[in-house]
Amino acid sequence: MSFDFKSVLTTDQLRGVLNQQVQQFAVQGYQHELNKVIIEKNATSDNVEETANSLAEANKNINLLSVAIETYLAELETLPVSEVVPE
Repeated sequence: MSFDFKSVLTTDQLRGVLNQQVQQFAVQGYQHELNKVIIEKNATSDNVEETANSLAEANKNINLLSVAIETYLAELETLPVSEVVPE
């Protein structure tokens, strides 16, 4: 039997957690994209294999973060819309 962590949070709390995490993933993705630029600018004929490995790792991380963002955004869309009650 597994515990339903989602059940102890309000919809607004879930929305906040998901939005915050999406932003964090986006920041990390942006950093990896900048790291790729740095790697490419430092590429020389002496470090071809190291450059290729570093670029592959950066691309893997970027892809993983893209999937994470898509997953979190999909979860966000499953949450009920909060009703604003006029005063």
